[in-house]
Amino acid sequence: MRVLITLFVLSLCAPVAHAQSWQVVDGSQTTLRGAMACALGGGADDYCFALGCTEKLPLHFGYYSRGIGSDRPVVPVEVSVDGTSRGRLLMENRDPGTGAELVAIWDKESHDYLREALAGGQVLTLLVDPSGAGVERRIPLSGSSAALQAALAQCPTGPRRVSDPVALEKAGMEADCASMGDGGVSYGEEFARQVDFDFDGKDDIVIDLGGAQCAGTTSMFCGSAGCSRSYWHAEEGGYRQVMSTYAYTEEFRQRPIMILKQHGNVCDRVGVETCTSTFEWTGEGFELIGRE
Repeated sequence: MRVLITLFVLSLCAPVAHAQSWQVVDGSQTTLRGAMACALGGGADDYCFALGCTEKLPLHFGYYSRGIGSDRPVVPVEVSVDGTSRGRLLMENRDPGTGAELVAIWDKESHDYLREALAGGQVLTLLVDPSGAGVERRIPLSGSSAALQAALAQCPTGPRRVSDPVALEKAGMEADCASMGDGGVSYGEEFARQVDFDFDGKDDIVIDLGGAQCAGTTSMFCGSAGCSRSYWHAEEGGYRQVMSTYAYTEEFRQRPIMILKQHGNVCDRVGVETCTSTFEWTGEGFELIGRE
C-alpha cells in the first residue's frame, strides 16, 4: 500500500470529494511513475486510479482506495467510458482482506484498446467487484491523453506475470457467468493441472476451461473446436501465459514437445477430421513445428 499511503500524505489532488483531472507523476514524490487521477478528501471514499509503474512492478493499471473489504485474490473491475462498456480488468488483490490495492499488469493486446478509449473520452466509470462490494467510481478524463502517453514513455512493459493464474481465470469466468444471470460456477478436476511442460523442474499450469460450467447451463467455454486452454509457464516473479488455444486433447513429451488434437479446419480439412499440431518449447514459448 505504499503508493496509496504516500498519496494520502502528500494530498496530490485537492481535498474534495470528487475526482480531479489526470496528472503525471514522475516518482520523485511517490512510489509510482505514470498517470493518475484521485479523489482525496480524507474520508472512506478516497481513491486513485492510475496507469504507471514502480520499482517492483512494470506498467500496470492500479486502483488504490481505503479498501473494499475483499479477500478475493483477483477482483473484477468493469470499465465504461462515456456510458459505453470498454471491457473488464481482472485485478490482483495485493492487500488481501481489504482490497485497498488492486493491480492489473499491462497487456498490450487487451489494454491498449482501453487506453485509447480513456484518452478520447470524457468520463470513466469503474464498477469494482460487481458481484461483491459493487463500488462505483466516476473519474473525469480531462488531461488523460497526455498523462497516459507520459506513462507509456516512463514505464517498461516487460512480460506479464501473475501470481495466481487459476484465480485470475476463475474471476473472469465467474464474472462472465454472473453477467449472463447464470449464478455460480462449478469446477471439475480437469480445470487446472500442474504440469512441468518444459521439463525445467518447476510445475507449470495448464487451464482447461472445459472443466468449468456456469450453474444451470452447458459449458460456454467449449464448442466444436474443443475447449479453450491456456498454458502458464512458472518463472521468477510468477507465471507467464505462453499460449492460449482451442483443442480436444494435449500430450507433453520430452525434448520438450506438446502435441494437440485440434479441429480439422486448423489443417484446412473439414471439421470432422482432426488435426494434429506439434509444438516445440523454445525457452520463451511454444513454436509450431508441424501439422498433419
